[in-house]
Amino acid sequence: MNNGSIRVLHVDDEPNLLELVSTLLRREAAEITVVSESDPTAALESLTHEPVDCIVSDYDMPEMNGLEFLSTIRETYPTIPFVLYTGKGSEEIASEAISAGVTDYMQKNGGLEQYAVLANRIKNAVTQYHANLELEETRERFQTLVEDATDAILTVSADGTIQYATPMTEQVFGREPAELVGTDIFDSVTPDARSRLRDDLADLQAHPGGRRTFEFRHQVSDGGERWIEARARNLLGNSVIDGIVLYAQDITDRKNREEELKQYRDRLEGAMLVGDLAWWEMDVPTGSVAFNSGKAKMLGYDPGHFSHFEDFTELLHPADHDRAMQAMWDHFEGTAERYDVRYRIKAADGGYHWFHDIGGITERADDGAPLTVTGVVVDISTHEARKELIEDEQNRFRAVFEQAFDAMIIADDQGTYVDANPAACELFGTTRDELVGRSAAEFAVEEYDVEDAWSSFLETNGERGTFPLQRPSGEVRLTEYSATRNIVPGEHLSILRDVTSRVETETELTHQNERLDMFTRIVSHDLKTPLSVLEGSLTLAEETGDPEHFERCRRTIDRMRVLIDELYGLAQAGRTIADHEPVALPDVIQDAWETVVSDDVQLRIETEQTIMGDPGRLQQLLVNLFQNAADEAETTTITVGSLDDGFFVEDDGPGIAESARGTVFETGHSTKSEGSGFGLTIVKEIARAHEWELDVTDGRNGGARFEVSNVTMVER
Repeated sequence: MNNGSIRVLHVDDEPNLLELVSTLLRREAAEITVVSESDPTAALESLTHEPVDCIVSDYDMPEMNGLEFLSTIRETYPTIPFVLYTGKGSEEIASEAISAGVTDYMQKNGGLEQYAVLANRIKNAVTQYHANLELEETRERFQTLVEDATDAILTVSADGTIQYATPMTEQVFGREPAELVGTDIFDSVTPDARSRLRDDLADLQAHPGGRRTFEFRHQVSDGGERWIEARARNLLGNSVIDGIVLYAQDITDRKNREEELKQYRDRLEGAMLVGDLAWWEMDVPTGSVAFNSGKAKMLGYDPGHFSHFEDFTELLHPADHDRAMQAMWDHFEGTAERYDVRYRIKAADGGYHWFHDIGGITERADDGAPLTVTGVVVDISTHEARKELIEDEQNRFRAVFEQAFDAMIIADDQGTYVDANPAACELFGTTRDELVGRSAAEFAVEEYDVEDAWSSFLETNGERGTFPLQRPSGEVRLTEYSATRNIVPGEHLSILRDVTSRVETETELTHQNERLDMFTRIVSHDLKTPLSVLEGSLTLAEETGDPEHFERCRRTIDRMRVLIDELYGLAQAGRTIADHEPVALPDVIQDAWETVVSDDVQLRIETEQTIMGDPGRLQQLLVNLFQNAADEAETTTITVGSLDDGFFVEDDGPGIAESARGTVFETGHSTKSEGSGFGLTIVKEIARAHEWELDVTDGRNGGARFEVSNVTMVER
């Protein structure tokens, strides 16, 4: 039966009758739908596919009669309405049908009135059938709720006699229901609780329909005791119950925990008094507060001064009030796991104390709303004063750190950078975000042993030294550093200063002093000797008038002129080159060759490179190398070719002995008596001014080969 509709299975071996009954039943009751079957076996099969609300069956059928069909139906459907509607009527069949469990029995008669009766009997049978089903379901649900309830349920008469008990009483009271029913509920209550329980039940009886909650200790059969909480309702006036219903549960564990909590609170109270701590509890709906005396004493007030949370909040420092309140609301709304805030609160003497307040919701209503908040507060005024001093020191350090001219960088015990000031970022050639998380090893040149240096540093309190720092761009800067361990535990400060320019200046000054010494030696020796020759020759010429003496004077003057010119060239060669420009090697090679005095030597150019340099001084370098090679009688060819990072000049002359290569660039070195010894020194000075590397080795054809490297190449 679904929404008032009735589905009927009609079984009869007369097809014409089946059709007639179906039509007339639908006419008599529109809610009836008929499924017709002429074969009982087919009817049984149809029931497995489509459930029905009622079965109407003939009695006299070929394969099985109506009662046999009923018997088969009852094996699977014991309560479904079954109407035996037969033309073979007798008292014997009617008696047998009723004994077999038919719902109704009706004989087929002539006339159409019988179908109205049949329809009415079907509807009554189905209505009663579904009512019984609902009643049974209700009974089963009630039985399940009662038997599976976690509470023990009892009914007690007005005089205290237990009338009914559910199976759960065995777990709650330690006794089976049969042991309790018929006994006086007060008999098993501990003597000290009986009088109070009697009064509570008497008060409840005076209020029909009223509700109360009791707690009492119950004696169990093994001699022990259990704490029982009973929620009771007065249903003595109820015609079905006629008693007081108790919903009881064993709260022994809870009571034990409450006792442990009380002992803990007592101990905690003592500890708080010693440690400047206090606890508090607020009833959220009313705003009333409970606390131990320590909180009031911290502020110099009498405990009676505080009864509501506003008594505290009105003492909050104006700058802290909103923040403290917001912390509480955040916890109430669930955005903060707990209430945790620091604030200043005014004491009785007018000063402010710093409090650290921590708490949380300890009780909620059924809808989740907070009912009780409990917390602990500690006076941290001394701590905050120290904290302010530390913060002041930290702020001063941070100001120095950020504004310092020198690079400052902080590393942890593993050498990983954890902070760096702007000057450090500028020195390292990177940003703070890119610098933090890296280490010195990532900025050291290959030959610097960072691991050994760091291990050595960790064994000392401080260290000074130099660190060649390689920027991400590849540029190397020389730094001096001073490192201090544990400026705070586990963090170490290094202060670095870029001394590249200073060292370069010092190196340049040293080199200039060396050149000055060299010039002094040249002037005092190499020029002084020709001057003496010139002076003596002039004296002899004046005395004798011999032309040979004048010729010697001219040769001496020429020698001095060469010395002076090359001395000037040497001075120019060593000057620092400020600006480099692209120079096409083939062009400058050709220009240099045109100034070389040699008719028997050929030049071969095997490079098309363009390099960065000073065109004039590069030409002078080449001239000196060409002239040095051309002055050797054995030389027939000079070749200029390319290197990966520079160029070479080689000849096929006698070459330079390996033993002489260490001094070949020194001032005064010459293999010819008329040579000044400045040519290759000038070459060295020009290379140094360009920051090029200069080496001498054997040529491919046995002569000398000069290689110039570390040259900046220009890509074509």
